[in-house]
Amino acid sequence: MSTSALRTLSRADWYDIFTKHLYWSRNNNRISGAPRWDETGLNVIGIRMNPIEEFFVPANAEESWNDYLVLITPDTIVTLPCTTDPAVVKVNPRGIAHLNEGCWDAYVRGAHRAAWRKALVQRKAPVRVTRTDSRGNVLMHEWGYFGINIHNAMSWTKPSAGCTVIKPDRVFGLKDKNYSTFRRMLIDAPSRDSRTYTLINLEQLKGYGYDIES
Repeated sequence: MSTSALRTLSRADWYDIFTKHLYWSRNNNRISGAPRWDETGLNVIGIRMNPIEEFFVPANAEESWNDYLVLITPDTIVTLPCTTDPAVVKVNPRGIAHLNEGCWDAYVRGAHRAAWRKALVQRKAPVRVTRTDSRGNVLMHEWGYFGINIHNAMSWTKPSAGCTVIKPDRVFGLKDKNYSTFRRMLIDAPSRDSRTYTLINLEQLKGYGYDIES
């Protein structure tokens, strides 16, 4: 699947995908808070390209930017390349955290590590993660507040220990166009007590009737 293929989907398509995934999430204990489609505001959907329950993370930095973040408002649909998979780093002795597919009504507008780095931060509800070792072997599943945020990258390497990170689009140190788009849409969105991050696997998307070839 490519960015251009995803762009063929309408707002009605994304709403249909959301409702089908919400049903799956409720039946598979992959839900937090009260997930909902925001008719007048910003909806945030992540598309993970790895097969479900496949936790191997590519070592090559460029290969790791193979996922997509879709931002949907009443007037606009924006698709940004990102990674939903963590870097292979030993930040937590319990293992590397992979946010599970689901509907996570756990996010609020905030900042990631610095005030200027506007982000969606996991602060309102727990989420479910799978922890693995450096080879992708499952160590455990757990719920909690892990700071699994949605934010920009600070470099071309994969910097996150579990967040969804937007791929930078800049030349010679100039403004990151992808992050600027995300930041503007986040700031312009109506205030909400919480916001839902819907994370979907590519195979699930196909199962919902959206088998888009690259």
